[in-house]
Amino acid sequence: MWNSTRRLPPSGFSTGPPAAACPILPDAMPTAGTGSSVGASLSASGLSKFYGDLKVFSKLDFSVAAGEVLVIAGPNGSGKSTLLKIAAGLLTPSFGRIEFRNSMEVIPKERRRRHLYMVSPDLSFYEELTARENLNFFLALLGRKLDNVTETLSRVGLGGREDDEVAGFSLGMRQRLKYALAFLLEPQFLFLDEPTANLDTAGAKIVIELLAEQKKRGLAVVATNDPNEYTWGDKKLELGR
Repeated sequence: MWNSTRRLPPSGFSTGPPAAACPILPDAMPTAGTGSSVGASLSASGLSKFYGDLKVFSKLDFSVAAGEVLVIAGPNGSGKSTLLKIAAGLLTPSFGRIEFRNSMEVIPKERRRRHLYMVSPDLSFYEELTARENLNFFLALLGRKLDNVTETLSRVGLGGREDDEVAGFSLGMRQRLKYALAFLLEPQFLFLDEPTANLDTAGAKIVIELLAEQKKRGLAVVATNDPNEYTWGDKKLELGR
């Protein structure tokens, strides 16, 4: 139950906070984690992104199937985050196409966000709410209510902090909270941008555990410049060469 003495999310934004400040994208309505992951796949052809005359990347082709993890590697500024945001529908490519599939069906662009979850430094939670309240809010946004929120928070190392406001969390704790939501949502398509940013060794193990589970229900795309994380992928796409 919401604490009536605490400021709640903006009432004027009925479907959740803006995408730039929200780990669930605004039009992600109730189907995330509920569809079959058999045959889930992601593919791109001729994908290019330009800002004026500045080329971020050009003519990228790749594919990821259910049970696979694609690692997008490259130095800072090579376009890794941009590519993930294009896949998530937060940015539009200059050229090329990207396609999501579920079994034999192509998932229409307007429905893609229902099936994905993204962990990114750009996405955050409501600081005025507690860890538990944030998770319950975003689950409610998707029409879901789960009984294992407390258990999941303990799983990611936030046991005992369930009812603390996120405003008092360190960057590493906030990152762990994002992974708690990923465990709860069980998305078919999981996108991780710099997944171990602000995490210690124990936190990195949480990411590895999440990816192992993700391979059983869908696929994942991981953007990183850490060579130690390249081994997480079944495939690697290198940018900036």
